[in-house]
Amino acid sequence: MTQATTVGLKRAASPSLVDVAYDAILEGIFERGLPPGSRITIDALAKQLEMSITPIREALARLAAQRLVVWEENRGFTVAPLLSKQRYHDLYEAREFLELACVRSAVVTPRELDRLAEILERMTSAGRGPSYSEYVEFARLDDEFHVALVRMSSNEFLAQAFASLNFHLHQTRIYAGQGVSDFSEASSEHTQILEAFRGGSLTDVVRVDKAHLRRAQRRGWEILRSGAQR
Repeated sequence: MTQATTVGLKRAASPSLVDVAYDAILEGIFERGLPPGSRITIDALAKQLEMSITPIREALARLAAQRLVVWEENRGFTVAPLLSKQRYHDLYEAREFLELACVRSAVVTPRELDRLAEILERMTSAGRGPSYSEYVEFARLDDEFHVALVRMSSNEFLAQAFASLNFHLHQTRIYAGQGVSDFSEASSEHTQILEAFRGGSLTDVVRVDKAHLRRAQRRGWEILRSGAQR
C-alpha cells in the first residue's frame, strides 16, 4: 500500500492572477463595461490588465462554467445576454425547489442561527447604490445568507445542486446602474426567516422562505426589465 507523502503547503498571501482577472472581468460584466452579447478579446484584456493571456483564459473558463460568458468555436468568448423572462423564472423555479428542499432537511444548531444573525448584522451596513463597488457587498452577503441556509441540509447533494446554479451571480447582474432598490424588503424578509428558525418549526421556515423567494422573484424581474430598457 502506498503511503501518502506529507508536504509543507502554504496558502498564497495574495490572490492568484486568475482570481485578479476573474474579479476584473466580473466587475466589467456587472458594470456593463462589457455589455451583454459583446465579444471578449483575450489579447485586449491581457494588455489592459497587464498580464499574460493564460490567467485571462482560465478566468473566462470559470465564467463560462457559471454561464456569465459564452464560448463558441467560431466567435470565441462573448458576454452572456441578460436572462429572458422565461429563463429568469426557470432559474428562480430551480432555486426555490432546491432551497426549500434543503430547508426541509435542515439540521439547525445554535451556532448556525448565530451565523445567520451575524450575516444579517453585516448586511445592514452594506452599500446599496448603483455602482458595483456600492452594491457588491450586499450581494455577497445575500448569497452568504442563503448558502448558510442551504448548507444546513442533511443532504449534501441538494446543497451541491444549489451551488451549481450560481444563482446570486445572475441575480447580482440585475443591480447594474440601479443598485439594491429592494434593500428594505429583502432585509425585513431575511429577518423573518431567522425568526422562523428561532421559533423551532421547519414548516414555518419553509413557509416564510417561500414567501420571500416569491416576492424577491417579482421584484427582481421588475428591476431586470427596467434595466434592460435603459
